[in-house]
Amino acid sequence: MKKLATLFSVLALICAAGEANADILALPDAGLFVDNTTFTVNFGFPPNGTATIDAINSVTIDLTHTFAADVDISLIAPGGAGTFILTTDNGGSGNLGGTYTFVQSGGSPPWIGLTGAAVYPSGSYNAETWVTGPFNKQGWQLTFGDDLGGDVGTWSNIRIDFDKGVVIPEPTSALIMLGAASLAIFRRRR
Repeated sequence: MKKLATLFSVLALICAAGEANADILALPDAGLFVDNTTFTVNFGFPPNGTATIDAINSVTIDLTHTFAADVDISLIAPGGAGTFILTTDNGGSGNLGGTYTFVQSGGSPPWIGLTGAAVYPSGSYNAETWVTGPFNKQGWQLTFGDDLGGDVGTWSNIRIDFDKGVVIPEPTSALIMLGAASLAIFRRRR
C-alpha cells in the first residue's frame, strides 16, 4: 500500500509540473508598404502561466512587393532585449508574392540576385540577425518599412512561432484530491 501511495504522489507531481511547449501567435494586422514609411505593429504574447517566453522559433508573413530590396522587416523584443532583423535591403529588383518564414538558421540565404519580374518563392529564409531569450511577453513591436519610392506591396497573416517555456498549470481539484488521498493512505499505513 505504501508503494501505491508513493506512486499516486509521484503521478500527481508529474501532472502538476507541466511541460515545455511551443505555440503560435497569430496577429490579425495587415497593411500596405508605403514609400519611405515604417509601420509598427505593437503586441504581446498571451498569458500561459509564465512571465516570459523562452524563444522565438520563426516569423511567417504573407508578403507582396514589386521591389524586394525596398522591404525592411524587424521584430523588436521588449525592454531593449534585442532586434530580430528579418530582412533589410535584400533581394535586388525581384518581387515578393507569397508566404515567407524567417528563421535563425536552416532556411535559404536572405533574398539575393533576382531581377525584374522574377518572384522569390514562398519558403523559409534565414533572418539577418536573431536574438536569444528569454523575453518578456509584453511590449513587442513588428516593423514594416519601405525605404525607397516607386514600388508597392502588402503584408498580412502574421504568425510567430514561440516557445512558451515551462507551463505550471493551476492545480485542479482532482489533483489536490489525488495528492490528499495518497497522503491519507500513506499515513494510515504507518
